[in-house]
Amino acid sequence: MTENEVWRDLGDWVRGRRLELRLSVREAARRAGIDRATWAGLEDGSRRTQDTKYAGIEDTLQMPHGSIMARLQGDAPSPTERPATRRSSHEDDDGWTDEDEDLYQALTQLLRAQGLKPTPAIIQAMREEWERERAEGNESDQTG
Repeated sequence: MTENEVWRDLGDWVRGRRLELRLSVREAARRAGIDRATWAGLEDGSRRTQDTKYAGIEDTLQMPHGSIMARLQGDAPSPTERPATRRSSHEDDDGWTDEDEDLYQALTQLLRAQGLKPTPAIIQAMREEWERERAEGNESDQTG
């Protein structure tokens, strides 16, 4: 395969997985922390996305980290066992709401922007601190 064919193959694979998850290009790009045009260019094979963006794209597609590089090298990685895409505001079986998922995505992007690895323990600690500050803010609103 030529380099262009490899990138077109990757784009077809990304598009197929995004459609499986019923995500729009705009929503997928938002979750991955990249521009919509970058995501669209990745799907049509016209854009060589920086490898620093792969983890966010892989998270969005619910694929293991390293999947994009593996695909570029000719492997066909499988999806990770993660909960399905959250579309409604109710709690899922794991107790997460859409707001929780949005917060998780925001915290993950914030940590990556700072050059940190977003481990579950760090995300949980940040979430607990955010919940504590939100509860304290509600208490002061009611007393003040």
